[in-house]
Amino acid sequence: MAKTVIIEKLEKRRKMFEDYLRQVKAAVKKQAPKNGAK
Repeated sequence: MAKTVIIEKLEKRRKMFEDYLRQVKAAVKKQAPKNGAK
């Protein structure tokens, strides 16, 4: 039982992390034109 709880917590954290990465990528895309080509 304890193992499944840990796995669920890890899954939740992973989903949150993926959402965070998606937001960061979107923000970088918005800023890209201002910074010019790199």
